[in-house]
Amino acid sequence: MARVSRVVINRAALDAVTLGMADGLLALADAVIARTKVPDAPVIGQGLIETGDTVAYAFGKKVGGTAKKPKAMKVRGLGVVVAGGFGFPAHFAEFGTIHEPARPFLTPALMATLPDAGPYVGAAVRRRLATTGARAALSGVIKARATG
Repeated sequence: MARVSRVVINRAALDAVTLGMADGLLALADAVIARTKVPDAPVIGQGLIETGDTVAYAFGKKVGGTAKKPKAMKVRGLGVVVAGGFGFPAHFAEFGTIHEPARPFLTPALMATLPDAGPYVGAAVRRRLATTGARAALSGVIKARATG
């Protein structure tokens, strides 16, 4: 006789993991921006590229960062979307133009930071799960006191 098992998904834990992943990826994007050495080439104009910014969305809602959502960024549905970068004239330096060669400054910082992504995401997920577990334990204690 076949044994039938029932699987119950713990939505609160899944939400905590997803939000923790968003926190960790946002921290990673902030680290990339902090590690970037911004060029100040006369071709672009002195002081035009000064600071970068990041933004994170989870479940289609903004969960962190101070940047506005880029127009081309799709955030609908479940999941995590994180963006980081620099303002308007930065892409001319990063990718070049027909008159100027590419002078990448963000890509080297990204490639140098990417191997260290695990600790950023892992720590953020553990923090979220710990707070979710503490809340669940607290609500269990409160329910037990109310019924007992």
